[in-house]
Amino acid sequence: MVRLVTEDDTGLRVLYEPSAPETSDTRAQKIDIVAVHGIGAHPDDTWSKNVGSPEEPQYVNWLQDPGMLPSTVPNARILRYGYESQWFGDDTVDRVRLKASTIAVQLLLELHVEREEFPYRPLIFVAHCFGGLVVLKALRQAFDNTRKWPGIFASTAGLVFFGTPFRGTEGMKQSEMIEAALSRYRPDQIQGESLRILVPGDEFLQDSVDRFLETRSEPHPAPVACFYETKSSNVGAIVGSSVKREFVVNETSGCLDHSDSIEKYPLARTHFDMNKFGRVSEPSYKIVRKIMTDMAVAAPGLVLARSQYYRNHKGSRFGHTHVSSSLRLEDNHVSSTVGIPKAHFYVPFGRNKLFVGRGPQLEEMDTKFFAEDSYRKVAVFGLGGVGKTQVVLEFAYRTREKRPDCSIFWIPASSVEKVKQAYLDIGQLLQIPGLTDEKIDAMQLVKQKLSQESVGRWLLILDSADDADMWFQKVGNGPQTTALIDYLPRSSKGSVVFTTRDRKAALKMASAKDVMEIREMDKNVATNLLENSLMDPTAADNQETRLKLLDRLTYLPLAIVQAAAYMNANGIMVSDYLSLFEDTEENVIEVLSKDFEDEGRYRDLKNPVATTWLISFEQIRHRDPLAAEYLSYMSCLDANRIPKSLLPAAQPRERVFSAIGTLAGYSFITKRTADSYTKDTVTGDQLFDLHRLVHLATRNWLREKKTLEEWTKKAITRLAEVFPTHDHENQVFWTAYLPHAHYVLESPLLGADNIERLTLLKKVALCLLADGKYFEAEAPFVEVIETISRVLGAEHPFTLANMANLASTYRNQGRWKEAEELEVQVMETSKRVLGEEHPNTLTSMSNLASTFWNQGRWKEAEELQAKELKICSRVLGEEH
Repeated sequence: MVRLVTEDDTGLRVLYEPSAPETSDTRAQKIDIVAVHGIGAHPDDTWSKNVGSPEEPQYVNWLQDPGMLPSTVPNARILRYGYESQWFGDDTVDRVRLKASTIAVQLLLELHVEREEFPYRPLIFVAHCFGGLVVLKALRQAFDNTRKWPGIFASTAGLVFFGTPFRGTEGMKQSEMIEAALSRYRPDQIQGESLRILVPGDEFLQDSVDRFLETRSEPHPAPVACFYETKSSNVGAIVGSSVKREFVVNETSGCLDHSDSIEKYPLARTHFDMNKFGRVSEPSYKIVRKIMTDMAVAAPGLVLARSQYYRNHKGSRFGHTHVSSSLRLEDNHVSSTVGIPKAHFYVPFGRNKLFVGRGPQLEEMDTKFFAEDSYRKVAVFGLGGVGKTQVVLEFAYRTREKRPDCSIFWIPASSVEKVKQAYLDIGQLLQIPGLTDEKIDAMQLVKQKLSQESVGRWLLILDSADDADMWFQKVGNGPQTTALIDYLPRSSKGSVVFTTRDRKAALKMASAKDVMEIREMDKNVATNLLENSLMDPTAADNQETRLKLLDRLTYLPLAIVQAAAYMNANGIMVSDYLSLFEDTEENVIEVLSKDFEDEGRYRDLKNPVATTWLISFEQIRHRDPLAAEYLSYMSCLDANRIPKSLLPAAQPRERVFSAIGTLAGYSFITKRTADSYTKDTVTGDQLFDLHRLVHLATRNWLREKKTLEEWTKKAITRLAEVFPTHDHENQVFWTAYLPHAHYVLESPLLGADNIERLTLLKKVALCLLADGKYFEAEAPFVEVIETISRVLGAEHPFTLANMANLASTYRNQGRWKEAEELEVQVMETSKRVLGEEHPNTLTSMSNLASTFWNQGRWKEAEELQAKELKICSRVLGEEH
């Protein structure tokens, strides 16, 4: 039987308060964890489990027991909130009309008083059943009225829900529960209205959930973990009625929503014991412990990142000045408390639950940084979207676990302003005096502080350091200006890691031996990422289909996560998404341009694959114009095996090397080892592959800049110029150039009458003919003839010559009838236009005779050859 909740049991009560001697030098930031119970439950008993026997019970409250949550999150002050939750009972029981909104206001009032000194201390809520709805109501009210409830929403850094019925409860209906209660109590002893909000489809319930979900669009939303039961519960026993086993909150109802930012976990428990733990060894508790540890570790960084965002966006609802100052107060306060090891964890992102693979890279980083006590700078580079930030983020969390004494500081390094702001925040964490003095160089103070070995071990992460020139700019607000890179601290206990898209930038930041490249995932890891990212496991289709899609996505993590987000949002299968790639280029771009939520990426950066490289394109255009020209030009060719000899010439040659190096440095192009035929004939001609998605994105970039047609014309002009004649010694050239000629010839941006296009089309057709590819040569010859006939006339010598070439393709395919008809037309027209004795006329006669001969029409062939011989003898002489 549930113990009655008395007035003494209500309100906020501190279950665990971290304490330490005043001399402690801990730098762990204190956080608050607040637990809210469900309907008809006792605020203390609901979190307690009997680990003894029925005869000799021994209850353990996992929120309070020193060996449970307090040891898991030692820097947390743990509180529970109680309210009178009885909705039925005899005359000795104070029955209450439970309203989530009323209890939410009471909770806010108590939090406001309890946290008045430190209103922006990171806050994590834990709630069971109805208590989760109370938390949603409270947070929405705090969101709407920040003046009345300062800091509560802004400092919320985690939400853990146990069996909260976001879409109502299953099992016994409201009417059944009231009927069961009526079997023991009078109608006036029952407050059945209290159960209304738990009914599936209830408009007040749906409104509560929907209004809270609206707040999730705010920057840096708190991580959410939803636990649901996998065992049925004795729901009838709630009111002492007959046993009826049902699932109270199923998986669908127990998940706040199905976006990627909401995690859901099954627990092999009933609804009524899923929030009770008695031993650290319990498998369910291990899951909960891991999630709460991750939330607690990330909480200070999340709140600080959120405050930084609002400080930079004036007029925000949360008031940036108050957030910043309260964080400084929090750091001053916690110097006298016991917490996690003496280290700071200033990281703006939570741990990526979908992270897979990258083991060798993580091990290499660990070796580089921690094999010996010495200062180290490492630069990690790779294509945008390849997962550099995620690899370093995972490394940060693993370092936190493996070396809890190591402080970790994360700096968004895409602009000088962001670096300065991060330095200021780090200075606040380090409690450095004088930071706000305009006469003092705050960045220099932070550098000096971290350069002191007494600060301990630290890792400084500078993410998105793509602009190498920025680091050599003069900055600072002191009497002297200093290059930004000179503000990097240096200590035998410290290390620095950069992430950048540019290999050239990486080599400026670190020595060659300390530069690491992150490449696309392999098939197995990419498959795991795709499967883990899909909300519906059945959407993954079969292995063959998955691999086809991954190949189209080039095994790029960003593209995989984006594809999964699209499939989740639209409820489609992998095969459906794959079919979208068979559409037009413009429609494929549209799919790849769909934005999506990604907790591990910056809000002010573009997430979609189609736009993620735009900033890189613009950087290249400004820093290395020739590289931008080459990128634009190459996007108008086939993406694979682009010969260097096809690139437009430039002087001096060093510019060419530099431009190619720039594109390779951004991982836009990769160099192939020359094939054997290239070595034999085109000595030193390098082949390049342009990344397929970069190829597509570049074309979209040019299309938006209204220059795609211009670059397509430049590409076809260059190809028409360098494409070789069909002499056999040029075969190696035309073999290398043909894929690119085909690609540009298929462009709808070029008119059929474009002279360069016609020139290239004819060269391609002749080379195919010389190569014995008669069927492939047919179509370009037909197109050339149609265009030339329209422009120059059907009887123009150029038209007749190409008709003869087309007839040759028919003849070599054994299509004698078609060859004959065309050759007769060419011969008769040549006689009339050029004369019977013209060399072209004689050639057409010879071709027709050959066609007769191959058809076994010996007499006609003999007569035509005799006539040709007679004319040749007369015109050229007997001995010609």
